[in-house]
Amino acid sequence: MANYNTATYPANTPTSASAWEYYSGSSGAGSTSPTTSTLSSSNCSIWVQAAATTGGGPAPTATTATSYRGSATSATFVAADDWGWVGATVTSGTNRSCRRWRTVVTTTYTTRRTFTSWTYRQEPYDTSQYKLATGTMTIATNAAGSVPNPGGTYNAQQLATAATGVATSSRTWNGCIEERDTTTSINGGTSLTIPSTAFDLDINTIPSTNATRWHPMLPDVVYTRTANTTSTTNTSSTSTTGWIKNNAYSTGYWACPNEARRLNTMTRTQMENYVTALTPIGGTYHDIGMIWGARFISTGGVFADGCEEYNGMPCNRHIIFMTDGAQTTYCNVLTAYGVEQNDMRTTGDGTCPNQQARHEQRFRMICNAAKNMNVSVWVIAFDTGLNSNLTGCASNSNQASTSTNQAGLIAKFREIGNQIGALRLVK
Repeated sequence: MANYNTATYPANTPTSASAWEYYSGSSGAGSTSPTTSTLSSSNCSIWVQAAATTGGGPAPTATTATSYRGSATSATFVAADDWGWVGATVTSGTNRSCRRWRTVVTTTYTTRRTFTSWTYRQEPYDTSQYKLATGTMTIATNAAGSVPNPGGTYNAQQLATAATGVATSSRTWNGCIEERDTTTSINGGTSLTIPSTAFDLDINTIPSTNATRWHPMLPDVVYTRTANTTSTTNTSSTSTTGWIKNNAYSTGYWACPNEARRLNTMTRTQMENYVTALTPIGGTYHDIGMIWGARFISTGGVFADGCEEYNGMPCNRHIIFMTDGAQTTYCNVLTAYGVEQNDMRTTGDGTCPNQQARHEQRFRMICNAAKNMNVSVWVIAFDTGLNSNLTGCASNSNQASTSTNQAGLIAKFREIGNQIGALRLVK
């Protein structure tokens, strides 16, 4: 969030007004109406060519600049125009009527507010257009501009609309999300019962509220703050740059994996192309992988791709869960649950107590939920070892295995495929 509380007063376009001014007394104060006051020719010349004066101010009070000349067309004293001119009150004698051409330029000012400091806190963003397939979000990439008085606090999206002089950039959603609401009561224990408020582990609930909806991941506007704080104001830095650090997440690390492919018939070429395009990135969150496997295989929920019966034969549903690493967790990195030290969605504490154990329990819970849907779960640990969580996730111990190289992995998939194929022959 950018705080705009420093007053500034940009000038508006000046206005100019010109008219005759008539000498009206020994003080030299002029009048805009003809008077009987008179001057000699020399004194009238001095009065006509008086030095310019200024008045008003300081900003935001209007300022004036007043200048004098002989007439609209002459900068110097012209006796025929300025002293005893035709139609003047006094047109003869040593002293006559005196006038000059006066121009007053008035400048007014608008009060605006410029950047003062940063505040780091949770802030809602309007993602209604951003989530569309062709939608974008325009955000400010620095805070160098100004906003109308009385100023205030703006997020990057608000500032792009409210401010003038800021740099902006359009962002298109890459499809990555943050998980829907969960609970901190999953503390790493042994229970396999999913709490009713852990919507992230609820496979089949259709989103209908903010708590049950997923949220677009917005790494471009995520910054960490001191752990366990809901808001931190940086008053030591008035730099307007660096809202988005290198156009990426402020700690320099976040991951958005390849788009998952829903269940469908695929040719060998399609399968090879899809698998070849997969790029491993990020940490290893076993629970997130299993959550999405369960969602895709379920006969209910948002995806509902599974079947109960096909061509008179019961459908056997299988999940092959493969991992190339042990479960990892991060306290200060943007993940599917935000930045845990600040969002505290799974731990409830910015120090991330038992974070690893909490995610391991989530993994055990979602494995159990998938098996309770009559899904057969297979586990392959590729170039890593099995542990009790991985072995326990499989439907039985024979369905948990390791592979150390490509040949072993291919052989394992063939073995699983043969067993799955055999099962389809039985009604």
